Amino acid sequence: MEARRDTYRKLLWAEREAIHGLLKRNARFGLLSRAGETELSQYDNHPADTAGDLFEREKDVALMNDAFEQLSEIDAALERLNRGRYGLCEACGRPIDPKRLLVVPTARRCIQCQSEFDDARKADEAARGRTTRPAEEDVIGGLRPAREDRLRGEPGVDGEDVWQMLEHYGSSDTPDSIEPKM
Repeated sequence: MEARRDTYRKLLWAEREAIHGLLKRNARFGLLSRAGETELSQYDNHPADTAGDLFEREKDVALMNDAFEQLSEIDAALERLNRGRYGLCEACGRPIDPKRLLVVPTARRCIQCQSEFDDARKADEAARGRTTRPAEEDVIGGLRPAREDRLRGEPGVDGEDVWQMLEHYGSSDTPDSIEPKM
């Protein structure tokens, strides 16, 4: 059993060092440098340039937060290992499959309890009106048929339907882009 604990400890420390190395190599996903900022003044920038920079910063913040969350999970797993609670499901108390721990060394629950936890979280999000679908779908509406329609075999929305919904807005064609008829 002690050899197995040493294996898990090595796995956790290797993951921890890899994440620390990643954070150090790229200056916390570029957030410690000003390299992503293209201009000091926004006066002459096109809004798309500013939006591109903003997207990059938001992505970097999300990646950094994910790295710190992973570090937190690794530290918690190391603490469980030191207290002798590593490898035991936090929900039911049964041992977690060693194969699972080799793949996910930070696992807190056995597969069955993790599945139940995920299902309960999804149900809670649905009850609160939160979904994992993009927010744009709430605004656009009508582009995705209801689940009941799909189950009844009714046709969904295709590209032609979308074109018919949007054609009254016109197109980006200009007189210059239309080829002359001969």
